[in-house]
Amino acid sequence: MCQEANIMHSKALLVLSKFLISFNHRIMYTIRIFVSTLLLLPAILGFSQSQDQFFFKQANAFFAKHVVNGKVDYANLKASPNMLNALVRTVENYDLPSKSANEQKAFFINAYNLLVVKGLVDAYPVSSPQDISQFFDKRSYVVAGRKVSLNELEKQWLFKEYPDSRLHFVLVCGALGCPPITDFAYMPESLEAELEQQTKAALNDPNFIRLNTSEGSVGLSQIFDWYGKEFQENGTILDYINSYRTNKIPASSKQSFYTYDWSINDQQAATSSDTDPKSNIQKFTPSVLLGQGQVEAKLFNNLYTQTGFRDGNREFVDLGERQTFYTGIIQFTTGVDKDARWNVGFEANLQSVRYDSETGSSPLRIFGSNSDESLIFNRTALTTLGPRIRFRPIKSIPNLSLTSTFLFPLHNDLETPFFLAHNRKTWFTQLFYDKFFGDFQLFTEVDFLYRFKTDNPSFTQDAFFRVPITAFLSYFPTSKSTVSVNLQYSPAFTGLPGNSTGTSFNLNRYFVQGGVGAKYQVTKELNLELLYTNFFLSKGEGAGQTFNFGIVFLR
Repeated sequence: MCQEANIMHSKALLVLSKFLISFNHRIMYTIRIFVSTLLLLPAILGFSQSQDQFFFKQANAFFAKHVVNGKVDYANLKASPNMLNALVRTVENYDLPSKSANEQKAFFINAYNLLVVKGLVDAYPVSSPQDISQFFDKRSYVVAGRKVSLNELEKQWLFKEYPDSRLHFVLVCGALGCPPITDFAYMPESLEAELEQQTKAALNDPNFIRLNTSEGSVGLSQIFDWYGKEFQENGTILDYINSYRTNKIPASSKQSFYTYDWSINDQQAATSSDTDPKSNIQKFTPSVLLGQGQVEAKLFNNLYTQTGFRDGNREFVDLGERQTFYTGIIQFTTGVDKDARWNVGFEANLQSVRYDSETGSSPLRIFGSNSDESLIFNRTALTTLGPRIRFRPIKSIPNLSLTSTFLFPLHNDLETPFFLAHNRKTWFTQLFYDKFFGDFQLFTEVDFLYRFKTDNPSFTQDAFFRVPITAFLSYFPTSKSTVSVNLQYSPAFTGLPGNSTGTSFNLNRYFVQGGVGAKYQVTKELNLELLYTNFFLSKGEGAGQTFNFGIVFLR
């Protein structure tokens, strides 16, 4: 029994010894893991920090590589988008909730600027962000796991959470009208200094704040008009601007808002404009509306002369005399809203006519003596007057517009005994669209001109309407000059309800004219226009030619 007890005791001691050895190993292993974790903790934390800084460092490298003097290298980004696409993926997966307020604010600024570049690169080549349908409102991106448009990112995520007027000088919409995009990313640790720096740079930039001391005026970006309240919390807009300016703007300066330039901030497109900036004849084509407060006064002188016409068979008929008609079209237009979508104004027409028995006489006789023997008839009168409205129907297409004018006759005898002008009310609506292709521009126009029926005792005539279709192809040898060729087809339709000729609707006449023209910007505010056209084909219409000279004042 003693021997068995000793054996059992020895076994128990062996088991206990093994247990203690195993337990000791587990304790030592746990201690080693704990110690290793403590030793690695700084490295783990450092890795987390480096992940947080990855976005900002990569964004900084991106802007440094692809932005020069406030212009973006869209062409190279289109060819090699890998760096941009990697940053966009980082924006999509960014861990926003874990970041501080300053980190979030800096992230939003950089994300906005990157996504604007991304949207333009995807659509490139393009001349303006407004050429991309719903670029700011409907196109969506993923930011920190949520879908958002650029306008939502700007207004709901950034300005709503971090109301700071200085953001207007660091968020860049991809257009030349914005303050220039920087060649660095905004960093959380230096964000306050960078906001101050960029605001001061913008408000001291003579291209952004256009001070004219000789005239006592200052032109402000439309940003100050659109977001005026944000700059007036502690005074006037001018007070805000002066708080950042080295040379203060006198309080008595006359303020106006110049039209926002929506041209893309592209290095390729901007190469020539840096030394040869866009002129008014490039920016303010007939399709483009004026900004709020801008005015345009125009006198377009049209001289039409003919010695014959073409009959219903398109055969030339000699009139045996020279008929010359002068029309001075006087137009005044001004912008009335901050989005440059509405213009209002008026048009008046001063007209003269001369019928001359000498077919070889000069058309310029209409401006000379009326006592020569060859004179058959002449007359001059202010013939029509009426309001005009211009409208841009699609906000995202700045070069598409409608102009509608309603003219009232000022006399009852304009068509008798000889024709001077139409003795009736006229409604004239024009649809304009143009597009640039490098140094070339294609301008198109489709019109609806309706002349109402008149029952004047001295002259009765049925209503009719025209639908002229016009195209101009222009070339800009310099920013301040252009030459063009043009073609117009203008059919006239009659047989409208209520007319004496009945309701048999028909195309009863038309003309086709073609010509050449030129424009030149003499000063910043004054443009001159020349145009010659020839009516080389017609049916039941004149077979003459026109000489045109225009003077345009725009401010």
